[in-house]
Amino acid sequence: MPEVKVLLFDSQASKIRDVLEEFLNAEDVAEYEVISTEDPKVASELLSDVDVAIIELDLTKEAERWREDLPAPEEEYTGYKLLTYAKKNFPRVKVLILASLAACAPEDVEAERQRALKKGASGFLCKPLPVRALADEIMRLTRHVFKGENR
Repeated sequence: MPEVKVLLFDSQASKIRDVLEEFLNAEDVAEYEVISTEDPKVASELLSDVDVAIIELDLTKEAERWREDLPAPEEEYTGYKLLTYAKKNFPRVKVLILASLAACAPEDVEAERQRALKKGASGFLCKPLPVRALADEIMRLTRHVFKGENR
């Protein structure tokens, strides 16, 4: 069974990491290791140091001090900065955007989804959502990783 490392970059990462890992490993898709951080600089370092197959990115506005931590074009959302960095430097990594409804008004969810996909995301989900739904989407992306698909 292949091993898949999942990087959670999310303000709630530490709260959902263990539960998500348990959900993911309950299926026979792959053996998952979930790594989490709320710090974008740590996230970019983990991408360089660890063979990550899938990243879940929180799409929230972050503190001004974080805006220059990532070598990516100026973006309002730190998640998009990390997406740009990941796709430029690690093009085979699958990126799943997890947006809070506060980040995009309900009437703008489809526009934000299209923006994320255009920037290179492999999937887009809105919070709040059950951990099971997040795990299902990560498993879907895992299947694509091992089939050699780019998206």
